[in-house]
Amino acid sequence: MQPITDYSAYLYFTDANKGAQYAIDIVSKAVGMNYAVCTPYEKLVLEHNALVAAANDNKDTEAKYRLYLLYWNTLRYTPQFKDIDPELRAYTRVSEAANEGHILAMEALSEIYKNGIPGTIVTPYEFLENTYRTRSQESKERCEKAAKTLGKNCLIQARLGDVECQEKISAILYKPYKDVCNYEKDLMNYYAYLPEAQNGDPKVQYLVGTFLDTLHREKESFEWICKAAEGGEIDAMLGLSFRYRYGIPGVVEPDLAKANEYAEKARIAKERPVEQVNTSTKKRSILGNLFGKK
Repeated sequence: MQPITDYSAYLYFTDANKGAQYAIDIVSKAVGMNYAVCTPYEKLVLEHNALVAAANDNKDTEAKYRLYLLYWNTLRYTPQFKDIDPELRAYTRVSEAANEGHILAMEALSEIYKNGIPGTIVTPYEFLENTYRTRSQESKERCEKAAKTLGKNCLIQARLGDVECQEKISAILYKPYKDVCNYEKDLMNYYAYLPEAQNGDPKVQYLVGTFLDTLHREKESFEWICKAAEGGEIDAMLGLSFRYRYGIPGVVEPDLAKANEYAEKARIAKERPVEQVNTSTKKRSILGNLFGKK
């Protein structure tokens, strides 16, 4: 297996494992082999290696959190991985992500300290349980405050490199902007765009859905994307087609009929005169460059 240098490749394993061809193509190119014909064990190894590369070489906080999930939810129940102590590796990675500001990692670490990890050196520790739970809540509140105080334009400009906006965000989050992880940035985006979504703007409803997806809030994401599709947003229709085609565990079962229905709705909507379609070329271009995933 070749070294993985495309550090974003880990983002596509979930869809590749569902059979999405676009994701299979991306993953196959990153790992240097045809992912579609790999065995389940080989797929786990490749996903693990991609996450490790992103976490270690690219210092990616989200990758560290996803490594925790892989160790905790899958590898510790897979006999071939027992020798690598997946429980302790999960603890190490979630600790790293939590200390870098990943809010879900803080919540997970709090639960670990609540119960400990039987058979390891990690024992229940009430002080740290409460510490990480409090830190998680405080981080959420600071992200919400930054979004509501500074507004979405400042968040966009900060991502584009505007030093003044970055400093304003840093002052509220109590950390240098370079240390603000992508989870925090997406959470701020969610809070900043939520009022417009609640007012019924389909374009913004779709954006809120995509932010929630990156925040691992799949059910809420699906609900917002449904609203956007009902409002005529083409990207939301395509998003629903994809989600119905492959399903979302715990949210929606695969439904090929609905997948085809929304794909057809998107096709018809694209053929309408421009003024009848809910699009904003300028906004879509800016936001697509900043936040587009898939």
